[in-house]
Amino acid sequence: MSGPFSDAEEEDLETLEHELTNGKVSYSRMMKMYAEFLLASIQSGQVDKKIKPSIELDFLVQNLEAAITSFGTDDSDEVRRSRRVELVRLCGRLEIEQPDLAALIRCAVCCFYEEGGWNPDEEEDATPIPLYLFLLKRFNPDMGAALLGYARMNLLGS
Repeated sequence: MSGPFSDAEEEDLETLEHELTNGKVSYSRMMKMYAEFLLASIQSGQVDKKIKPSIELDFLVQNLEAAITSFGTDDSDEVRRSRRVELVRLCGRLEIEQPDLAALIRCAVCCFYEEGGWNPDEEEDATPIPLYLFLLKRFNPDMGAALLGYARMNLLGS
């Protein structure tokens, strides 16, 4: 592994991005998928080894639920903007004493940008998936394959 991703992840990521681009999958669908993945990971107990139940984790769950339900609504961008600010502040406060929770919150911050906010012509990557994967692997290096599989199934149906 020469970079942040394994060779298998690099290959899978490249294929996935190509398929998402060809399928014209919207940024908002990818952002919602990531929020759903993070919420499912928390609710299924996949994060329990690194993060203990807390008020801050409950707050994160509430925010992810709000992000998921607000997609496509008239005030969705405003809802996400204000919640993003709250999560960034919380992440900063927890960075030293609860670094694993701060890393998970950093992942969740990506679910709170404006729905039309990814422009592949202005970004390094064609989709936000490499960023999602990078941040997730900083939280837990073993969750990369799970995210890529979840993205494939939920965004491409395969």
